[in-house]
Amino acid sequence: MKIDFRKSNKHKFALSKMHIFKDCEGKTYHKTKNQLNPYFIERLERASLHLAYIDERHNPHFDPRDHFVRINKNLNPIKLNSFLMWNASCDRWITKKIGEIAQIYKGNLFKQKPKRKIYEQIIVGLMYIIAREEEYIRKNRKEINTWKSISNSTLTTFMEQINDTNRNKYYNYIEKAKQFLDKIYKWIDFIDIDLHEIFYVKEISFPSMKNFHYLYFLLHNFTSEMLLKKGNDIFKIVSGFYKEEKDKEYKEKALHVEKTREKLMNIYMYLIENE
Repeated sequence: MKIDFRKSNKHKFALSKMHIFKDCEGKTYHKTKNQLNPYFIERLERASLHLAYIDERHNPHFDPRDHFVRINKNLNPIKLNSFLMWNASCDRWITKKIGEIAQIYKGNLFKQKPKRKIYEQIIVGLMYIIAREEEYIRKNRKEINTWKSISNSTLTTFMEQINDTNRNKYYNYIEKAKQFLDKIYKWIDFIDIDLHEIFYVKEISFPSMKNFHYLYFLLHNFTSEMLLKKGNDIFKIVSGFYKEEKDKEYKEKALHVEKTREKLMNIYMYLIENE
């Protein structure tokens, strides 16, 4: 089969205004004295591309010009299985609500300023844990394994399952994630510490989904009032957990989680009995 190739009148363009690969400035892809290095051309031809698609059902008012401008201003392309990807392809009202909640906590609970939508991604991770927890309770199964990481591809599947029938469930997951973040913020504000002191990471480090995964599992049963009454005692146990967790082998993590929960449950039961 013969393929009819057609070229635009711009097909002999030269690369210009290069923010990265500056040694390619003024180079052309076609054969000229300024042609790109053949090795670099080969790398380009072997490069894999990921397509970000926009679901019109969820984004009826999407403006492709706005998308083009944002992509070209941002030198960090949209990553696969990221909040920016979900924002383009999943339910717009859900991602908008998640973004609003992230904004509430930026500057107080979330003090670091990452380039990407890390905090929105953490909220989605909490939503997933809450959804799994509800599923396990319904099916009378034991609790989820908290020491196992949640992959971003798993979160993509979770977000892509949103539809008109279950949208209210997702709003409920968002609300529960917000309630959890709210009581954590009140707790650390009351005892005057920052998240990095709990997670035992450097002040400039960004919290990870894993940090919040453990935190939810350890503290979600506590009310705000409980966290305030025994704030410092709980802080010592939880921060001690994160300090030791870094040095634990995979097989030891489950036991480490259970031992920490046991200490916290003693405080929890004391508070329940002395209400």
